[in-house]
Amino acid sequence: MFGLTSEDCGFTTVIEHDVDTFRYFAAKKTESKSAKKKLPLDLYFKIRKDKLEDPIIVKLVASILYTLTGFQKHIVEHLYETSGTLFRVLLGKIIFNNVTNEQQNKQKIDTHISSVDTYLDPITQARLHSYGISVDDIYGLLKYVFCEINQLQRVAHTNLYASRVDYLEELLVETIGKSVYSSWYEAVRRLGGPDIDPRKLTDKEIQRILKFRDDLINRIYDSKIVQKSPPAYGDNAMVGHLIPKMRQSSQSKSGKVIGSPDHQFDPSILVVESVIAFSKTNPGAAGSINPYLQITPTGGVIRPDYADEIDAIKKYLP
Repeated sequence: MFGLTSEDCGFTTVIEHDVDTFRYFAAKKTESKSAKKKLPLDLYFKIRKDKLEDPIIVKLVASILYTLTGFQKHIVEHLYETSGTLFRVLLGKIIFNNVTNEQQNKQKIDTHISSVDTYLDPITQARLHSYGISVDDIYGLLKYVFCEINQLQRVAHTNLYASRVDYLEELLVETIGKSVYSSWYEAVRRLGGPDIDPRKLTDKEIQRILKFRDDLINRIYDSKIVQKSPPAYGDNAMVGHLIPKMRQSSQSKSGKVIGSPDHQFDPSILVVESVIAFSKTNPGAAGSINPYLQITPTGGVIRPDYADEIDAIKKYLP
């Protein structure tokens, strides 16, 4: 995993004579806050020092230690069980912190992990592929996020050629999609866990899962991206209903983003958005999309050839 082998890292009960090559970390809780005393330390995680030069490996080690150092009862043999029972129990304790029984933790986390297998539907997978994120299941996506989290957290809106126009996910997934999935997840637990007997999925049960709430349409209307009173521009519905936009951003307490580095001027704004519709207080945040902008079927911005001429002003920008 992540290019590591059993020769690069592992668990041990003692610090050996290889500290010049390996770095040792405590792999269980070392202090009891309730008893206010030190606990015996007889379990370590060791890894080659040169491997820690990779930031991804550092994050991986930190995640492993975060999980293990919150608990004290595990031993080396538990950590090498191929079933992964210990890690499931510990993960259950972290996620369902109100459950103390280990068997209950194991059952709940087994159901949870089984449900995760269905998280990445074919439509979302196809969309991710179109963005250059080639993953085949939810675990591949989680690994991608784990490796790229630092880059993903750099939410910058200056280069709009890397942005996309999207509304279906907010309108439909956040309302209809979540509603159906919540019903399915509840049914999985009610019908006996992930290995449901197909005979239990009767027509009545399926109708119950797919039954929409009466207020579902109202919930779509209440979405934060729905403009309830769009401005009227004669009989041109496109101008009034389709091109107004509010770019996602962290705003100041006053609600203004004029000083935000995410909204510094970039030549792409002249192509993707309509400069004449800029808000005086929030330039680049509110306004309108260029009605002549070309986008891909998944909402990605197509950079036109004439953008090269506009990009020439970059050298004059701070």
